[in-house]
Amino acid sequence: MVQLLAHGATDVGRKRDHNEDRIVCDTELGLFAVCDGMGGHAAGEVAAEMVIDALVKAIGDAKSQNVLADPEKESERLGDVLEQAMQDANKAVNDFAQDQGHARGMGTTATAVVVHNSFATVCHVGDSRCYLVRDNRLYQLSDDHSWVAEMVRLGRMTEAEALRSPQRNLLVRSVGTQPVVKVDRLPIELVGGDSLLVCSDGLHSYFATASELVETVGRGEVDQLPRDLVSLACSRGGHDNISAVVLRMVPSDDGPQDARDPKQELTLLGRLQLFAQFELAELVRIRGAASSIAFGDGEYVTKIGDKGDALYVLITGKAVVTAHEEVLTTLQSGAHVGEMAMVDAQPRSASVISMGESHWLRVARQDIFRIVRQHPELAVKLLWNLVRVLSNRLRQTNASLQQRGDQLRDIRRQLNLEESDEDLPILEDPDGMIVVEADTLTESMVQIERTEGGGIDILLDIQKG
Repeated sequence: MVQLLAHGATDVGRKRDHNEDRIVCDTELGLFAVCDGMGGHAAGEVAAEMVIDALVKAIGDAKSQNVLADPEKESERLGDVLEQAMQDANKAVNDFAQDQGHARGMGTTATAVVVHNSFATVCHVGDSRCYLVRDNRLYQLSDDHSWVAEMVRLGRMTEAEALRSPQRNLLVRSVGTQPVVKVDRLPIELVGGDSLLVCSDGLHSYFATASELVETVGRGEVDQLPRDLVSLACSRGGHDNISAVVLRMVPSDDGPQDARDPKQELTLLGRLQLFAQFELAELVRIRGAASSIAFGDGEYVTKIGDKGDALYVLITGKAVVTAHEEVLTTLQSGAHVGEMAMVDAQPRSASVISMGESHWLRVARQDIFRIVRQHPELAVKLLWNLVRVLSNRLRQTNASLQQRGDQLRDIRRQLNLEESDEDLPILEDPDGMIVVEADTLTESMVQIERTEGGGIDILLDIQKG
């Protein structure tokens, strides 16, 4: 079990005369968010306030309903609520801007996290950020929706050029500026020792290296960290409003311990060729689309002939692969079956049977398709890895066929040698005809004639049969 600690802070900074940022840090609701308003006085802070209020109300209403028994499914339900609340808030802000005459520029960023037990969902629009600090490494879980970030992703600008660009604050997506907004969503399972930082660009723009942010967030006391981060940003210029919310999962001895290891699941996914070179945030996205399944001794994980519509990754336990009552191989932790289901839904060519209790991740084909439609960069990586997998399969098949061909040639040579040992006596006549002794059973005659070029013609004279 883990215990959640969280604190937040916001500050006007050193250059602005008012604060357009708004935050929420509510451990009871499990809701944590930063909104960086824009549009000037009486516009940006209003947009940010509207979004924060909408998120708090939506999660509060959801929490008052019946909680699902499965923590992961309950977290997914709360994630649905958070995403929908952000989209509803977008429409409300846009309508308000139109009514009040702030049609140009009124809006806000919104980066929010809802936590249930150890499961969290990040919903995000804009260039505020959500970071994860895990095992002394920093991972950015959100993508900046800014013009320079898009240029970097497209390879048209380096990160160094993006930091110096006069358009670095230009957003291509925000809450309220358009009637409809696309919300990025990322589910993640947290473990003891994890820290999350949700912050505005007024903070993260002052940290040039990941190592400095890791050292600050990973080691400080949670109740003091947000204020320390704000003070550090102010000391380095404080050109914008500054906001930070810090969450930390503290291991606890109370309650039952979960036998699952979320970090092991991500590690095993990352070892598959299909997901090679994926960043942690991308693996988290794949894991978020997967489901955990347990099988008892003798249960079928997949059955020969069934439609292949999912990839299975063995987390713990053992299983055997069988076909036509023959055991083909034994699977250990980290093994996987069914990656070809990512290409098409063909019938399974073999069965997989659990040996004792085994735990698997099931990644459905339709969920992978949904992810790649939403994240083109991830789709390119996945497609490239799939080509590599198919290429390796083709090489292995070719090598196997060559080996089988060699085996067949060896068998033929052995058969030819055996047949030559049992040949009938051959008589050669003066005319160049080689006559083999007649077969008394069929009354047939076999003649072998040498040609001028040195070749041999075989002539069968069949009398009967």
